[in-house]
Amino acid sequence: ALPLASGGNSWTYQAPNGASIVAATSDGGPTLMDGLSNIAPLDTQGSHGTSVTCSLCGEPRNWGLGLWTAFTGSPAVLFGPKDFLSSSVWPMLNGGVAPTKTSPKLIAATFVPRAPGSNPQDQNFGSATAAKKYLRSNVSNSMSNNRIYIDTGSDIANIQDFTAENVFNPVDVVGFIGDSYLVNCSTSSDPYCSYSAGLDFADNWLLRTPNCDNPPFPGVNLCYNLDTTGISHPPPCVEGDSLSSDGNCYRVIPPCNQYATQIGGHCFKFPNGNNGFEAQLSSVLLTGAKAVFIASCKTTDVFTGWWNLNLNAVPGGAALVVPDISAMVALNVDPEIPPEKQGLVDLVQGTVGYQNFVNSLAAGKTVRQAKDVANAAIAALYPTLQYPLHQKLPQVVYMVVGNPNVCVNCQVNP
Repeated sequence: ALPLASGGNSWTYQAPNGASIVAATSDGGPTLMDGLSNIAPLDTQGSHGTSVTCSLCGEPRNWGLGLWTAFTGSPAVLFGPKDFLSSSVWPMLNGGVAPTKTSPKLIAATFVPRAPGSNPQDQNFGSATAAKKYLRSNVSNSMSNNRIYIDTGSDIANIQDFTAENVFNPVDVVGFIGDSYLVNCSTSSDPYCSYSAGLDFADNWLLRTPNCDNPPFPGVNLCYNLDTTGISHPPPCVEGDSLSSDGNCYRVIPPCNQYATQIGGHCFKFPNGNNGFEAQLSSVLLTGAKAVFIASCKTTDVFTGWWNLNLNAVPGGAALVVPDISAMVALNVDPEIPPEKQGLVDLVQGTVGYQNFVNSLAAGKTVRQAKDVANAAIAALYPTLQYPLHQKLPQVVYMVVGNPNVCVNCQVNP
């Protein structure tokens, strides 16, 4: 390190082979990438901080308006003039119209890996292709640039592109309209208990990495998908066993069965995706978007705690907009809605809500205001929806996790 004033040598650091400097951080030290997906911060004296590994993310990159997608839980800030260079976090390619210093369009990336509706004849929601056309027609082109990934064509709603849009590409809003991976937590007192531990993409499942050794948060159940395909015996279970839903005890500690996956001190079995490969795992979902909108079922604390909302340079972090399960249960006291349907999300409602959410953000609304517009649009739509007998789904209500005052297309965030 060479200080500008004296030109002398303040400190040295011998980096491993293949390492490169990714960015200068706001504390005055650099951050290194070692070529093996390990990210290592150095402080102003050259002392090595705790390395972080992100195997799904590839090589991290910097971005010109002060956001660098570090994977340490907080953003690294690049030095530069303190000025609002764009109304979007991401600058307009090739620059904007002088002297406005604004990006005229909100940039969104939307993933619709399956048909939102159940009727293939529905011209708006009967297929992912129809939903893409609907969103193209109803999300303002004058205010939004919306990249839409579906289950066919050139832009496939796969995990790789989902990761790229969240972490590497210039994007303001990410939307997902599709299925959750539901974990069964039913008990005698709560026979319909389940929660989302992942998302279903066109190629494969993306699941939150389970943890049966040291759960990180009290009350958040990350112990799921234990391997119960081996030899079993009737209760009582002994140490190292797990009581399965079939009423038998299975050995779930190493040595694991041939097709099981060992994580920590336990053996797990995961589903295969549409590509025939076992589900991909990630302990954290990283995003550089200001707002993430999810239309998917049972998005409880296990799901919302999966997201790292601290990468965004906006003061207060980013916002995650998900169905409010408690509000939905309270609102939908309806004998036509079976108990097992509570907490499920009608993706048609989710698509209409997302459309209104994006348009409101593009018009300069905060995330809280855009969420309210989405809820109002869903409330107006709901009485017009028709469901098969005994298949009525609840009215969806959205809530904000994170910073509700994020304003994607404002000159200054509130």
